[in-house]
Amino acid sequence: MSDRVYGIDLGTSFSALAYADRGGVHMVPTAEGEVLTPSLVCLDRRGRACVGAAAPLARELAEDPADVRFFDFFKRDIGVERELRGRYAEPFGGLRWDPVCLSTLVLRKLRADARAAGDALERAVITHPHHFFVPQKNATRRAAELAGVDVAMTLSEPLAAALDHGYGRNGVEGRIMVFDLGGGTLDVSLVEVADGRLRVIGGQGDPRLGGKDFDDVVHRIFQDAMQQSHSLGWEDGDAEERRVWRQRARAAKEDLQRKPRVRVHLTIQGCTLRVELGRRTFEEACYALQNRIADTTEGALRVAGLRWADLHQVVMVGGSSRLKLVQSWLQERAGDKVSLSDRPDLAVARGAAVLGRELARGGAPIALEDDADEPGATPPDDAETTGITLDITSQLPRGVGVLTFDRARNAQRPHPIVPAETPLPTTSAPQSFRTTRDGASRIQVEVVEIDPVDPELWVKIGDCVIDDLPTGLPRGTRVEVSLSLDLGGGLDVTARCPLVQRAVTARLSLGAMPTTGDGGDAPCDVRAAEIPLVVDEDGVSR
Repeated sequence: MSDRVYGIDLGTSFSALAYADRGGVHMVPTAEGEVLTPSLVCLDRRGRACVGAAAPLARELAEDPADVRFFDFFKRDIGVERELRGRYAEPFGGLRWDPVCLSTLVLRKLRADARAAGDALERAVITHPHHFFVPQKNATRRAAELAGVDVAMTLSEPLAAALDHGYGRNGVEGRIMVFDLGGGTLDVSLVEVADGRLRVIGGQGDPRLGGKDFDDVVHRIFQDAMQQSHSLGWEDGDAEERRVWRQRARAAKEDLQRKPRVRVHLTIQGCTLRVELGRRTFEEACYALQNRIADTTEGALRVAGLRWADLHQVVMVGGSSRLKLVQSWLQERAGDKVSLSDRPDLAVARGAAVLGRELARGGAPIALEDDADEPGATPPDDAETTGITLDITSQLPRGVGVLTFDRARNAQRPHPIVPAETPLPTTSAPQSFRTTRDGASRIQVEVVEIDPVDPELWVKIGDCVIDDLPTGLPRGTRVEVSLSLDLGGGLDVTARCPLVQRAVTARLSLGAMPTTGDGGDAPCDVRAAEIPLVVDEDGVSR
């Protein structure tokens, strides 16, 4: 068994695997010779899965499109029960494939790549967006467990990116903004490096803002042009024509970052159209997305109590940070403090690998050089060091509290106990509540996460129940509740009823797999761990 602890970036568009050792941080290559695995899955009715770069080709080569099912951007929906309707609700091959199961297949592909590279991916630090609710974090953990990966720790993506940046040749002290714009999510975190210690002091995220949304802007421009020219829309094309449209929209967006104008040929039902698109037109069409970026970024500063002038550096990571309009927006506010990582799409996996190396050593403080011999690499163990120590601390991205009954509104509402941005780990002081009816034989405390921007937005994450209470318990009986959260987001809830001297502590079962419904279809979690992965065009499974 390998004692190596890998770093995994399970991304919306791409996933990556890295490890760190005495020689530095290393990316694990894929079977295709790349360092990024597309987070794509194509299932067929024979019970096989093509994962990664092979998935689009498998869909294209299918004789009948109904014989395959293609999934992308499923990370946006992981751990969000309301999203299990729609494209995840319809069974395929007798199973319902939800985002946890699909993520399991991607992680199994990463395990196969590690095995091909001569090692075993058995234990890892796995990352998640800063804004994830606890059920989303635990759904991510569940996917890893199904894939056979022991999760040593979960880590927010911006903090992982900060570790990669801070432990390379660009290490600085001060207040750093980590701006992480990936394929499907935006995370903005404020990280403070002071007295040799690194900690997150604030942040906000947008779970549905990423490179895909900028692709969609180009796609809509294409649709408008085809509608005006031929009175046809994207939906009028066949599956292959629609796939090509999507592909060319993404390619046009990327080309516009290198040149001021692109020309694209589109075909629908035999009608061909040449569309010319300029960077300025594209950027003007992205106005609404820019506003969302501004809201999230300014909100992160506000939560941390900082201004742009207080920042020492702005680190841009995530593949979509290459967008010129995003870079320009940040440079207008932070000037030459803005720094784009050499490989912004690898920073998260690399940072997680740095933490993984530390955990493999037993968690002792890390001392690092100001400069490493290899750009972006961590120094060897016997290097002369400056005594910089990593203090891995984080903050709660959302408040945690309990549901109470609002008599004026005749409805439940969340009551925060541990507010958002509280440093972890933490234990709250007990707070008192009252029961709402006479004669209750049990007291149920419903624990929820609360959105820091909209307090009416909450997600239930579990219960703590005091059972077998004596009869005749009066309405208004006092109940004391305290919460204890660890660095990894684990939550202990203690409920105490002083009147009867009863107390219960619950370690919540967070992020449980949702049921598959009443259709009689088998759950897919076991199959996700067993279904053959097709990684070669000749159909060889691994």
